[in-house]
Amino acid sequence: MSAACAMVAFASGVYSACAPAQTASAKRAAPRSPPRLSRRALGCALIAAAVRLRMADAVLAAEPASPGLPGGAAEFSRVLAARERWAELGRAVERGDATDAEWTSARSFLRAFYSIGSDMRFLSKPWDRALRSRGDAAAKELEKTLKAMDVPAQNKDVAKFMELHKRADGLVELFFAVFSEASAGDMPAEL
Repeated sequence: MSAACAMVAFASGVYSACAPAQTASAKRAAPRSPPRLSRRALGCALIAAAVRLRMADAVLAAEPASPGLPGGAAEFSRVLAARERWAELGRAVERGDATDAEWTSARSFLRAFYSIGSDMRFLSKPWDRALRSRGDAAAKELEKTLKAMDVPAQNKDVAKFMELHKRADGLVELFFAVFSEASAGDMPAEL
């Protein structure tokens, strides 16, 4: 069996399709030439290999790229982590001794925190219409507030930055209040 035939047979799992036919004349032939593969057998083996590789691609695509949290839990985890870092940012700016590098990183964090709005909207999808609209409104208002915070961060205006920070903090807390209201029936009373 040739090396190419063996590779195709291994990849496709179709070993018998690549096996050369044994005839009486082939047994008597003195010089041993590599076995020939018929076009039909090669076509069948290539199709089987392609199908097997496509199935492997589908299985790999169905698995998450990294072993992380499932959908919903990952978004909730990101929102919680961002809320904690948000409080740290407020304390650092409120002290008033932030350097230029810290103000630059604060502006970068504002851009990263902006993406939490989409996570908030994702979390509010299964809620009933009234709660979902309140959650979405809080997320949209948070995004507007974060956009407005970029100018005070660029100008290093602590008073205006902290005013908008408190407003954004209230919007995040409002979202968690709506989240708590939406998930009130999910937790057993014994816990």
